[in-house]
Amino acid sequence: MQNFLECYTQALTEGIPDSVWAFDKDYKLVLCNAAFLDMRKSLYGFDLVPGDSFFKGVTEQSIQKWIPIYNEVLNGKRLILDDTRDVKGNFKQVRISLTPVYNKSNEVIGCMGITIDISNEKNLESQIKQLKVGISDITKTLRGPFKLSLERLFSLEDQLLHNLNLEQEEKEEIIRLAANELQLIKNALLELNELEQLL
Repeated sequence: MQNFLECYTQALTEGIPDSVWAFDKDYKLVLCNAAFLDMRKSLYGFDLVPGDSFFKGVTEQSIQKWIPIYNEVLNGKRLILDDTRDVKGNFKQVRISLTPVYNKSNEVIGCMGITIDISNEKNLESQIKQLKVGISDITKTLRGPFKLSLERLFSLEDQLLHNLNLEQEEKEEIIRLAANELQLIKNALLELNELEQLL
């Protein structure tokens, strides 16, 4: 029965495109998927296998950063936090969900984590913020499709930033719609600029 459950657990973790991993109270790797192994190797240059220290190859600075956070989880606290990863000069924004793992006696025996790449969300958020700064003085006088696009864009941004329970497909659809509205606004601004030059 145990091997049966292990097979299904491994299939479940491999079916998730995000990095999935778990370690025990001694920080020994218990479970992970291929996405996690790829991410760790690109960050630190080391392969990991179950039974290895979760901190194998990790810098002392990183260990000191993460130990207090992981200890909170090992004390029963669930955490969601954002972080920046430098993968060979390519900076990625990630959201990390950390959950305590309990045994049948309701004792914490480890920590399970899921690391999601949210770079697209953060990039869109940054573009929207820049847009807000650039047009804040004229939004009150806008009319027509341009104003509607702005309102839709800001509404989509609000959904994305304030609803942590969205499924990945829902997030991707919001990002797609917001990027489309953003492009419409940029096109309208370009047309406006060209018109002003003609006048």
